[in-house]
Amino acid sequence: EKQEAEEQLEVALPALAEAESALDQLNRDDIVEIRGFAQPPAKVQDVCGCVAILFDRDPSWASVKAMMADTAFLRKLKEYDKDSLNDKRVNPVRKRMKGSTAEALESISKAASGLAKWVIAIVNYHTVAKTVDPKRRAVEKAMKDLERSKKDLEATKRQVRELSTLVEKLREDHAQGSSKAEE
Repeated sequence: EKQEAEEQLEVALPALAEAESALDQLNRDDIVEIRGFAQPPAKVQDVCGCVAILFDRDPSWASVKAMMADTAFLRKLKEYDKDSLNDKRVNPVRKRMKGSTAEALESISKAASGLAKWVIAIVNYHTVAKTVDPKRRAVEKAMKDLERSKKDLEATKRQVRELSTLVEKLREDHAQGSSKAEE
């Protein structure tokens, strides 16, 4: 199970690295570009709404613009706690992003394309992590159980050695007592 979990996680990590790279290519001006849309194209609004949902915010355009106005917005994307995601947030994002690709957004907005890569990678990571985490926990539990069993075995072996020593001493005492009785 450990190997299977690691293999599945290895599939998600390159996409996550690509998303982080896409974020690294974004700067404050790119975000200002998106915020500058009075009424953004539907695909741009969808991807930005998905970012808002992942941050547990209202996906309306006014809310998105306010979220992006935060000077720490890009840093928050990079430091996003992807392991705390749940299906309540991921499912609406998956539904909104259905059929959307970062490449399709590239010609509309570089920033929206970068955000789309991030959103898609975060959703993919969540999907894999949901499968991997129970396996990882099972492996950790099995390792702890194994360690406890090894300690129990060592304690049992120590008791057997002590009892063997005691039995040997009793035999010697019995043999000495028997030979004295024969004399």
